[in-house]
Amino acid sequence: KAQDRTATWSTAASKKVKSYMALEAVNKSRAITLLSASGKIKIKSGQWEIN
Repeated sequence: KAQDRTATWSTAASKKVKSYMALEAVNKSRAITLLSASGKIKIKSGQWEIN
């Protein structure tokens, strides 16, 4: 049943990756908010650049 094991592992892994990516997105948007509040980042139509 190696196939079953692989399937369960990849499901667990993809769940981890998804939650990690969600966390990254939150942290990134937080960082952008802080930086833009301090005037270091300009956000233009979804793209952002550091001054």
